[in-house]
Amino acid sequence: MEALRKNDATSTTDEAPASGEARDLLEMVATPPAHLALPSGRVVEARAEGPGLERVTIRGAGGEVELEVRLTPEGPLLRFRSASVELEAARDVRVECDRFHVRARTGIVEETRGNLVQRVGGDQSVKVKGKQVTEASDVRLEARDGTVSIEANDDVEVAGERVRLNC
Repeated sequence: MEALRKNDATSTTDEAPASGEARDLLEMVATPPAHLALPSGRVVEARAEGPGLERVTIRGAGGEVELEVRLTPEGPLLRFRSASVELEAARDVRVECDRFHVRARTGIVEETRGNLVQRVGGDQSVKVKGKQVTEASDVRLEARDGTVSIEANDDVEVAGERVRLNC
């Protein structure tokens, strides 16, 4: 390892001198990750993985990854495992990304004391395996350009105090 740190002009080996990038990579491989043991039994591990790539990992007492931050040239990547995740902000929480995917095993609840506004630049498709219920003080269904179609395998029921068509 000492030969790698010597000036290329003073190297005494018959091998070609290592380039700066190759030397840096060899030093990273030769340098073990830094570890910090926490009182809870968790371990914080930091390591360089290559040019511009670094990783900080927190492992549980059993060795499983609880939190990992990978620092890449494109930016940091955050990965974690937890029983629960809570975010609390006095003001806004904003997420901006190419694609946002949420999968929940038992349910999703959206709740607000104010208004809910959804803006969709393309089509919207909602598929429900069971029943779908929409309840409000007033409901309006409007097609600005095009048709409103109602299809049912069985009956179509319209109930109201007055049912007005073509008014």
